[in-house]
Amino acid sequence: MKEIRVSLRRTLSLALIGLLGVALLALPFATDMFAKTKGVDDLTGAFRDSFTEQALSATNSDMTIVDAMSRQMQDEMLPSLPQALGMTPEQFQAFMTQRYPAASAGIAQLETVVPRFQGLVAGLNQQADNFRQADSIPTSSLPARTVPFLFVFPGAVLALLA
Repeated sequence: MKEIRVSLRRTLSLALIGLLGVALLALPFATDMFAKTKGVDDLTGAFRDSFTEQALSATNSDMTIVDAMSRQMQDEMLPSLPQALGMTPEQFQAFMTQRYPAASAGIAQLETVVPRFQGLVAGLNQQADNFRQADSIPTSSLPARTVPFLFVFPGAVLALLA
């Protein structure tokens, strides 16, 4: 009787190990993990250069210049141009709209566009650490494409051993 219990325990243990192995082996295929980790590698590869300290510093510097240029244009240049051209502000606006419609439309959008870009730059800076952490899955020296194999190989070993 005792021998039957030991044999039954051993059989159940091996069956559970085998089921665990099969589950680990099947998981990457069932969840399309191979394609998803390729997508992660492609995405992080495309953005990796944008999240370097040098790139973030250059982006911050560029945004500072764009913001200063926009403020100077709106606060100094545009208010002084009508007088310099001998026009009223309304005449100048009509002149710009008629003669340079694209420039006029762009100038009108500066108050919307510049803050949007400031938000994007702030988001890049805020998410830099998160990006670096995500980029190091499973490790900083291995691509994300290795993750499915962290399930497949142990699963195959367990299934074979069982």
